[in-house]
Amino acid sequence: MKRRIGTVAAIVLVLALTACGEQGTGAGTDAQVQEQQGTEEQDKTAGKEEEPSEDKTSQDDAGADEEKTEEELREETENQREIEVYSSNEDATEFVTTLAVIPDLTAANILNELAYKNVIPEDIAANSCKLKEEGGKRLLDVDLSGNFAEYLGSQGTSGEMLTMGSVCNTFLKAYVCDGIKITVDGNMLTTGHAEYDGYQEFMESAR
Repeated sequence: MKRRIGTVAAIVLVLALTACGEQGTGAGTDAQVQEQQGTEEQDKTAGKEEEPSEDKTSQDDAGADEEKTEEELREETENQREIEVYSSNEDATEFVTTLAVIPDLTAANILNELAYKNVIPEDIAANSCKLKEEGGKRLLDVDLSGNFAEYLGSQGTSGEMLTMGSVCNTFLKAYVCDGIKITVDGNMLTTGHAEYDGYQEFMESAR
């Protein structure tokens, strides 16, 4: 009987020790899992903390681009010029003027404004534009594409006078000149109504 009791006690003791070992192992596993989860959370937190620095860098780059753009716009504004564009009135009897702002003072930009006011067709181009001083006067030599002579000659006498006067007056005012000579493709400007072989002065009236 005593031997049986001892055997039973030994079995109970072994079972108890085994249970404790399993509980210890489980606790260790839980601790490892918690430790791993904590590490992952720390990594995520660190990642989130680093993101604003990247956004800040992008914002700084964007700010630099904005500053560069503003500087370019300022330079463009400094080069802008306000000019008087001459055209004919509705009755085609007198000149009228309107103000226009161009990016910079070039023959191409002036022609664009004249085309916008329907003084000349849009396809007329400037081959060259040269300013010189001669005999105490500021003179402008402008060479236009050949279709300007064609367009000018297709109008009546009064229409030709208004168109020529509008073009000459606009250029003279813009470049502050005393006279302008317009040629076409390097040749003298000639129409069925007139030959423009010299320098034209400012035309006060279309009559």
